[in-house]
Amino acid sequence: MAVKQDVSTVTTTATSWLSLDRLAPLASPIVAAVILVVLYFVGPDLDRSNLRLVTFGLMWVALTSSWNLIGGYTGYIDFGHSVFVGIGGYTVGILVARLAILQEAAGAESAANLQFGQALPIAFVIGALFALIVGWPTLRLKGPYFAIAMLGTLVAMREVARNNPLELTNGGKGISFLAPFAKPNDIFFMMLFLAGGIFFISLWLYRTQIGKKLQAIREDEVGADMRGINTTLIKILIFMLAGGLTAMVGGTKAYWDGYIDPDTIFPEDYHIQIIMMTMLGGIGRPWGPVLGAALFYYGRNTIWASAGQLHLTITGLFLLAIVLYMPSGILG
Repeated sequence: MAVKQDVSTVTTTATSWLSLDRLAPLASPIVAAVILVVLYFVGPDLDRSNLRLVTFGLMWVALTSSWNLIGGYTGYIDFGHSVFVGIGGYTVGILVARLAILQEAAGAESAANLQFGQALPIAFVIGALFALIVGWPTLRLKGPYFAIAMLGTLVAMREVARNNPLELTNGGKGISFLAPFAKPNDIFFMMLFLAGGIFFISLWLYRTQIGKKLQAIREDEVGADMRGINTTLIKILIFMLAGGLTAMVGGTKAYWDGYIDPDTIFPEDYHIQIIMMTMLGGIGRPWGPVLGAALFYYGRNTIWASAGQLHLTITGLFLLAIVLYMPSGILG
């Protein structure tokens, strides 16, 4: 009897441990890890065209996941999020490609640039600090006012870069890297690391008390404030995180392109695509940006290849249908 009871206890314990309730929280990180491992081993063997396609897809996953931290989790729709792409791009461009030129012009006996790996963490810090400076006043705004304020910030920073402050940005001429330093495989691995890292950060935040507070702000900010949540601090911190991560993506893209100027690194269309991708997959959910970026980016390229000039019309009608009939997105 004792043996049967022990066996029954072990079986019950094992069944309980393997229950869906316990396994469900592990599903997302396991699936994500499998996808990342497969891409890690398969990606380098792709031909140049397909590798570029996958790398761009990973870039969009990283950008949409970082935008989702502020736009999805808190409900503050950011129409100027690509400003952080430019901040990161110029940070890397100045430190990696422009620093030695400026030092030589100043008569320095020796001039040296930072390496890309050294410049990228600095891009995160600069992006986060810029988010702090911008977010302190703008995150007090609500709804369309915040969106318009961020769009204005994007336009303003593009003009600042064009005016070449302190000879840093080289104005409209832009900054050329001494490249091609960046091998396609290196950029692929960097984008894979960023996309995976930002996703796991997003997933972790979604499941923590911080994530619950962010969602409370999205649903009822006044109510969240009355319940003792420091809404201002949390919004600024998450905005800094999103800005810093996006700046790292922007810095990587600048290094990949080998050239930046105010128009290419402060793109106005990026925030539109980011929002559309996130809405398609499911705004405010960790997997939403991933699914939306994959479907939108690869679907758009497929439609473009088969429909030519009609691809924009078809894509627009498809997105209109999603907004009308699935406003919460596929995962909503």
